[in-house]
Amino acid sequence: MKVRRWFASSLCAAAMACASAAAFAGKVYAIREDQPRPGSNITRAIANSRTPLDKRYDELTPEELAVLRSEYKSLGPNDEPPYPKEGLKAIADYISRLEGILADSGEMKLAVRVDRNGQAQGVAVYKSPGPKMSKGVAFLLMKSDYKPAKCDGKPCDGEFLFELDFLGKE
Repeated sequence: MKVRRWFASSLCAAAMACASAAAFAGKVYAIREDQPRPGSNITRAIANSRTPLDKRYDELTPEELAVLRSEYKSLGPNDEPPYPKEGLKAIADYISRLEGILADSGEMKLAVRVDRNGQAQGVAVYKSPGPKMSKGVAFLLMKSDYKPAKCDGKPCDGEFLFELDFLGKE
């Protein structure tokens, strides 16, 4: 009887873990090295993002928008977060060169305050693999132009949430 209960509870726990993993599973987009390492033709992934790197906000699919919007807890149905005007490609390209120099690994979470005109006003670093990486990425995010946030369909101040997971050197 104990074995049956243990097996049933283990099976339930495993099913719940699988369901939980499936709920958070999604497409992952990689930032790759800008040059392959010597002796290889393959560029390795150096960081992962939940948001496509090669699309502007207006090019994101409904599924991609849902993932992006899920990061913002208080967006209404007619609200939009700010987003880099040209997408994340230039930022990803810069990071691919920066990461090669600094070789940090770990999560990075930043928030860029963007005004109603799409200009960055400041950056808050919530989590970072290291101070040099924070400074480099924050500098780039401050120099970027943004599509302003929309509050009930009108331009407003907002925060662009930037998250990456740096994989470090292999």
